[in-house]
Amino acid sequence: MLNATLSIIVPIFNGEKTLEKCIKKILGQVDEGTEIILVDDGSTDRTGEICQKLSNADKRVVIIKKENGGVSSARNSGIEAASGKYIMFIDCDDFLEDGYFDAFLKMEKLIDEGVIVLTKIKTHYMESKSVVVEGMDFDADKKLSLNCIVDIWNEHLWNAPVNKIYLRKVLRDNCIRYDCNIKMGEDWLFNNAYIRALKPKGFYIIGDVSYDYYFDENPWRHCTPEDFYENNKRQVEDFLYTLKELNIDKHEVDKFEKRDLDFTIVELKRIARNHTKKVQERIEAINVLLDRERVPSKIIKNKSLLKKDEVIEFILGNAIVIVIWEVIREKLGLIKAGIRGGK
Repeated sequence: MLNATLSIIVPIFNGEKTLEKCIKKILGQVDEGTEIILVDDGSTDRTGEICQKLSNADKRVVIIKKENGGVSSARNSGIEAASGKYIMFIDCDDFLEDGYFDAFLKMEKLIDEGVIVLTKIKTHYMESKSVVVEGMDFDADKKLSLNCIVDIWNEHLWNAPVNKIYLRKVLRDNCIRYDCNIKMGEDWLFNNAYIRALKPKGFYIIGDVSYDYYFDENPWRHCTPEDFYENNKRQVEDFLYTLKELNIDKHEVDKFEKRDLDFTIVELKRIARNHTKKVQERIEAINVLLDRERVPSKIIKNKSLLKKDEVIEFILGNAIVIVIWEVIREKLGLIKAGIRGGK
């Protein structure tokens, strides 16, 4: 569709169970100025057939068929094909509430002025059948300072692309695409690149609607627990770079660096308790991480914000102390669990 107002990009791989319901929910709430780009990423089920059926029934539905390359590759294909002034991304297994897209387009003036408009995220945990609203602590429907970016990240609203609207011109002019070589956190890098290029005047969180995200509760789909820290570290460093490029207030940068330290402490504890490795291997791995992340100096800097036992455990930067400490913690935890279980 030429000169669309909004391009909605939906990457799909074997989405036969949810695709039709997802797209019909979208079609029921958008006008003729919207194109829905279905990117069939080499599906082997009935996805292609369903895409064709939807396209035959509604001229707003555009189909792209490609070899399997992953969600980043699929989204990139959608960006290349998009003609809309604005771009949004939707996952094919999510079902959006009525008025979702209209709520964004009502903010057109703010978006054009360089404000990042987003919604809260309502996460539906499929296995436990529970629902959590991310961003509950934010007052909605008002403009927020750019310095709120760390709090927005902390409330799990920054990384995902599905709860935001993007200016296609900014993506095109700055060659912003998803990194197809990354299986986890590629959306965080994408958003970082976008905000660096846009240099926005702030944020606006829509209060009327939220993005309904359906989660299968498998956090290790793309990597093992052992690889998680290293895979995520690149994104953390890129976000820190982004904060500094945007001249975010030092207090906010320090706040994120404290969260990064928390992340490193969790990884040090995991290594210390990894009984699949010999003690000497654990000590060596901990020493590498302590040195690379300058943990003792960060502990000193954030001493007042940390738990007292964490300061004692990590301030010396001694791997042997950390392993012993964590072994004791683990045994005490088992003892306490046994006492509770015996009551």
